[in-house]
Amino acid sequence: MLVLLSLAFANDQQNADSGDVRSFQLSENPYSVGAGIMLGNPTGLSLAWRRDEMSTVAGGLTWSVTTASVGLHADYQRTVFQIDDPNAPELTFPIYVGAGARFRTREKGKTARANWALRLPMGIALVPDNLPVDAFLEIAPTVEFWPDTGEVGVDAFVGGRVFFGP
Repeated sequence: MLVLLSLAFANDQQNADSGDVRSFQLSENPYSVGAGIMLGNPTGLSLAWRRDEMSTVAGGLTWSVTTASVGLHADYQRTVFQIDDPNAPELTFPIYVGAGARFRTREKGKTARANWALRLPMGIALVPDNLPVDAFLEIAPTVEFWPDTGEVGVDAFVGGRVFFGP
């Protein structure tokens, strides 16, 4: 998450150092740093750095009212197949898989409990060629590895992001 934030602000800092005052600008396409929301289990804020058509680093700050939890996750995602619809040539539908980690705290009984888990996200995105937005549907099986091992779960959400850049 910190890497994604630093990438988002690096260009603005260089311009501020040169005396120019700049604000966030929308990117010309969805291949830069993006921010948005995720709705589902969990719900939260989404950040992503889409380097190119094949790879994305994505993360989120999440919360769940039903389990009284707050979490942070980061994943590397790789496009394994891309659907190109001839009826919508300006849209692509990358299907991706990835791997990452999740840190989550939640109340269990009357005590707070923290855990680390391995995430294996898989999903499909809708990416327009000439707009700085995307939408995605993601399911990520999780396996806790610390402090307890073996507890299996799943994160699932639908989301969207707006991309910023030069």
